[in-house]
Amino acid sequence: MYLESDLFSASLAHAEQIFGLTEEIQAAKSQIESGTPYLASANIISKDDQVQSIKPGLEYCVSYSWGDDSPAGKERGLVVEKFCQLAKEKGIGILRDTQDLRLGDQLSPFMRRIGLGDKVFVIISDKYLKSPNCMYELFEIWRNSRQEADEFLRRVRIYSTSCAEIFSVTGRLNYAIHWKNEHDAIKATISKHGANVLGEEDFKAFKRMDEFAGRVGDILAAVANVIHARKFEDLEQYGFDTEE
Repeated sequence: MYLESDLFSASLAHAEQIFGLTEEIQAAKSQIESGTPYLASANIISKDDQVQSIKPGLEYCVSYSWGDDSPAGKERGLVVEKFCQLAKEKGIGILRDTQDLRLGDQLSPFMRRIGLGDKVFVIISDKYLKSPNCMYELFEIWRNSRQEADEFLRRVRIYSTSCAEIFSVTGRLNYAIHWKNEHDAIKATISKHGANVLGEEDFKAFKRMDEFAGRVGDILAAVANVIHARKFEDLEQYGFDTEE
């Protein structure tokens, strides 16, 4: 699309402050200075959109289980898509794995980054609570909240699906049992074949399963004890109700 030169020059100046004088920005400036209409490339526009959408000083993240082609999984994906679009319209960039991770990126630093987010939108489902990566993110949020329910709830905005059995002791207990069973299955294999069959990273994952089993009940009890979103309209209102 052709852009009016004064407006686009201002956008380029803004982009240059953030990204530096890249080859593409320099080429765009040269064309505008020569009086040639500039056909903005997708890279320039997407970068400028990104600059405009990020809210300075705060990092907003979303933690959810994706890659599920079931009807429930598609519904969760739609909730996340709609919510991220809503955030963009409000000028807020949401850190999201499917959008911000690239080929070659490591997962664990990204998950730790989500755990440090100023505001984390957590989409809780049964699949989420049985996913090692999702639970890693949830426990990083909990750990960085000093494992205190009040601080944790200040930093998160919860959306729970009907398949997440979090509102009863039995339901929460079943998730603890799930992770205890996962842990004990690996423990039995270690007992049979020796600890050296596990690499360092796998051993860390094994230890985390024990932590999941011991603490998931506390986290889910805190979540269940607060009124939170269970439909998109609620998330739309509740998600940004304490913005500074």
